[in-house]
Amino acid sequence: MYRTGRSAAGLLCSLLVICAGGCTAQLRGASEPRIIDSGASLADLATAQVGDGSSTVFDAGPLGDAGPALDGTARDSQWPRGDSRPPNTGGSISLTLINADNEQPIASHDPLEDRATIDLALLPTRNLNIRANAGGSDAVAFTLSGAESHSKTERAEPYALMGDSFGDYNAWTPTVGSYTLVVRQGAAAHVEIKFTVVDSGEAGTDGGLPDASSQSDTGSAGTDSAANVDSGGSNPAINFPGGMVAISHDGNQHDSDDWGALAMNGALWWAAGLQQKIVHIDHSSHLGDNNSSMHQEMIASATGVVARFGVSSAVVFDAQSQLAEAIANFKQHADQATASNPLWYILSGPMEVAYRCISAVDPAKRQNIHIISHSSWNDEHADTSLMTHTWSDVAALGVVAHKILDQNFSNGDDDFNTPRDRWSWLQNSSYEPYRWVHSRDSFSDKFDVSDAGMSYWLISGGPNGGNQRAGWAEAKLLLEAALPN
Repeated sequence: MYRTGRSAAGLLCSLLVICAGGCTAQLRGASEPRIIDSGASLADLATAQVGDGSSTVFDAGPLGDAGPALDGTARDSQWPRGDSRPPNTGGSISLTLINADNEQPIASHDPLEDRATIDLALLPTRNLNIRANAGGSDAVAFTLSGAESHSKTERAEPYALMGDSFGDYNAWTPTVGSYTLVVRQGAAAHVEIKFTVVDSGEAGTDGGLPDASSQSDTGSAGTDSAANVDSGGSNPAINFPGGMVAISHDGNQHDSDDWGALAMNGALWWAAGLQQKIVHIDHSSHLGDNNSSMHQEMIASATGVVARFGVSSAVVFDAQSQLAEAIANFKQHADQATASNPLWYILSGPMEVAYRCISAVDPAKRQNIHIISHSSWNDEHADTSLMTHTWSDVAALGVVAHKILDQNFSNGDDDFNTPRDRWSWLQNSSYEPYRWVHSRDSFSDKFDVSDAGMSYWLISGGPNGGNQRAGWAEAKLLLEAALPN
């Protein structure tokens, strides 16, 4: 949704047409105005009939594209609040994200680049617009598609995607999701970019979904259709929104924390009584550079989850040796997903395997896939010739994307990456599977199962109020409540 930059009264005053000879076409309060397109010349305006009781109003593009200032000076010097723009030299177009509260460029997105991620929670305002910095005198045409669709032609500066009223930008708060924006001026100048809007704001909600204001939701669907709630029992922490669950881990290079996180994932889903919801696990997903000893540790964690937490071995795949099988399995379940039975894909490693899995799915089915990430490291990690895709590439495939708080830093020393003594209860548990989970942590100076925080978020509600600031205390309540009598 977007709002106009001026009040109705202010806009009415702005729409008076000052003719070349100094005449004013009168606005007559009791009459319905007639609109003359902004392409009309001043001569056209001067000859417009106003004697029939109607009012003639100059439509300066949707909600105004002002020409020269009334004193005849260039409009640049008249822009509100000292907005400064690159000079228009013609021949090329760049884009700028605008703060519609003060009409200023937002520095982090000036220019607005292809594949940019716009995090609403990190901006100085959620009232936005996009300006095209275009030369020449031809009109500028915008075509926006993705989470929202919008087309607009601007005939005078500033060239604004959502329009303006004499330099006062209309405010637009974009729906979280993936977008493509095409901007054209005349026959030659043209720019096309893809960008993603996310919202990593406050805990317990999810941007663009029901009760939305928090996590990133970058999918092209733009809304969350996973309405069914699977309570999984009486534990108030269990509020799974329904559907199937897929999990991706690396752990075979760089990230030994995945050894313990995969084990903790198995324990959390088992404790919630939802282990049957897991229809896909791929591990060792760091392609093109495999550390053999780390790879063996990931195999041990995957095998242990199957043995202890009721996950079927038929849905667990080693990406180093079973990549094609993993892709086929993911596709099979994604093809069965629906709006009310979505496939949630928890991404605990680089994005390449996820990209390949989702690319195999019918594009019409991808809107029922929800991807989840918490780590900017994983999002951008593509350091071999076999790993060339990142979070923005995956989000652009037409899925619904959720970016939650980094689970390494979500709750200080009480999150899923903490001092080791916070987890002594797990090490001393009477239940062997829990002691095994503790043994899978690879660190001597900390206990890091941070990727498992995404599972807890989804189990506790996901976009419907899931807890993204949980940690050892919440995990303890969930796991111990499930202990056999």
